[in-house]
Amino acid sequence: MQEFIIDTKKTGNDLDIGRFSAGQGGLASEPMIDMHTRELKNLNLKIIRLFIQEYFNLYPKKGVYNWKRLDRSVDAIMATGAKPMMCIVFKPKLLFPKIDHTIVRPNDWKQWEKLVYELVKHYNTDKKYGIEYWEVANEPNVGEYGGCPYLFTAKNYPEFYEHTIKAIKRADPKAKVGGPALAGFEPPKKSNLLYSYTGDILAGLLKYCSKNKLPLDFVSWHIYSDDPGEFKRSIIYVKKLIKKNKLNCETSINEWNVGFNSILQNVNNPGVQPCFIVEVINHMIEQGLSNCCFYHIRNINGPKEMYNFLSNDRAVIATDGQNYGFTLLGMFDYQGVPKPAYFAFKMLSRLLGKQIKVKQTGKNVKLLAAYDEKMDLTTALIWNFKVKDAKPEKVNLKFVNINEAGGLYSRYMLDAKTDSNMEDDRMKLVKHGNLSRLKEIKDTFVLPPYGIAQIAYKGR
Repeated sequence: MQEFIIDTKKTGNDLDIGRFSAGQGGLASEPMIDMHTRELKNLNLKIIRLFIQEYFNLYPKKGVYNWKRLDRSVDAIMATGAKPMMCIVFKPKLLFPKIDHTIVRPNDWKQWEKLVYELVKHYNTDKKYGIEYWEVANEPNVGEYGGCPYLFTAKNYPEFYEHTIKAIKRADPKAKVGGPALAGFEPPKKSNLLYSYTGDILAGLLKYCSKNKLPLDFVSWHIYSDDPGEFKRSIIYVKKLIKKNKLNCETSINEWNVGFNSILQNVNNPGVQPCFIVEVINHMIEQGLSNCCFYHIRNINGPKEMYNFLSNDRAVIATDGQNYGFTLLGMFDYQGVPKPAYFAFKMLSRLLGKQIKVKQTGKNVKLLAAYDEKMDLTTALIWNFKVKDAKPEKVNLKFVNINEAGGLYSRYMLDAKTDSNMEDDRMKLVKHGNLSRLKEIKDTFVLPPYGIAQIAYKGR
C-alpha cells in the first residue's frame, strides 16, 4: 500500500506543464499535424519542434528566398496555440553542391548568413510570429543516420554554430539560440554502427561559447531509452557541464521516447508507453529541465523526399525507420487515430497552477499534483510504473486544506486497451460526486501495472 497526503497549502512554483511539449518533422515537406489542430490545441502545448529540412527548398537561386512550403508547416503549428522550435538542418544545393554529410561548411559564408537572417526576419519581423527558439543542427554526432545531412566534429561545429547564431541574432536580438541537439548526451567510448566518434561536440560547444562570450540560450539533446533513470542522469550530466563552463542556459531534451528496440513497445500492453511518458516527465520536473519535445506527434510513411539530399544508403535507412522502426512512437497512428500516448498528454495538460509538494514514499507508484488558486482546483496524476514486472498497487490518498464548503470530486482512469478512441472511453470517469462540509477527502483504489489515475477536486 502506498499513501499520499496532498496539502493544497504546500505549493511551490507554477508547474507550467505546457513546456513539456512535442515535436514533428524531418520526414516530409507537407504539414504533418494540420489535421490535428483541435486535438493538439487541447493539450496546451507551448512549443512544437520543427525540422527545417532541405525539401522546403528555401534557397532555389542566389538572392531568391522561398518560404511558401515552410509557411504551411509553421502556420499549422501556430494554429495549435504553440510556437515552433525551429531546427536548422537545411543544405541548399547552391551552397552545398555535393551530397556528403561530412561537408559542413557552405561554399559562401556570406550567402549562408544572409539566408539565415532572411529566414528569421520573415517569421519574426515580417509575420511577427515571435518564434523564440532557433536550434543549430540536429544530431550532429550521427549525421545522416539521424535523418539529417550534417555530420560535425567537436572542432567544426562551433564555427558553424557561430556563423548561424550571429545571423539569427542580427535578425532578432530577442531570439533564443542553442544546440547541439545531440543524439544522446555523452560521447561514445568508441565508434560503432551509429556513432562515428567525432569528439565531444557538447563539451566543445560549451567551452567555445564560454571562451568567446557567444550567446548560448539553451542546450539540447535527445534520448531514446526504456530506462527513465537515463533521462535523469542526462539532465544532471548536462547541468554540470554548463556550470563547469560558467554559463547560464536553458536545458531541453527535444527528442525523446522509449528505445527503438524497446521492450516497452509492447502491443499486448498499450498502457506501458503512456505511463512511461508520465514517469519521464516527472523526472524532468524534479531535475529542473526547462522544456522537452516528445518525438513524435504523428506516425508517417515515407519519406521519399530524403533521397534528394541524403546519400542513397542513408535515405533507405531513414525510410525503413519511419515505416517500421517508429511504428509505436507517435501520439497518432499512420491513419491519424489518437493513441494512448495522446491521452497521457491530455491528462498532464489538466495539471494547472502551482505544483503541490508531495512527499514520495513509494518506489513504483508516484504522484504529481497542482493547485490553481483562481479556480480553486486541485488536480493530481497517480501512476504505477516499473520497467519490468510491475504489479498492482493499492493507493491511499488524503486531501487536506481543501475548501470546506465543499466541491466536486472526480477520479478518472486511463483505459489504454479499449478499442474506442472517444475521450470518455479512454479517460474513464470512475468516481464522481459532490462533497460538502469536509475538512479532508480520502480515496482508496488499486492501480494496475502501468495504470494512470487522475484526480480533480473543484471547490465551490
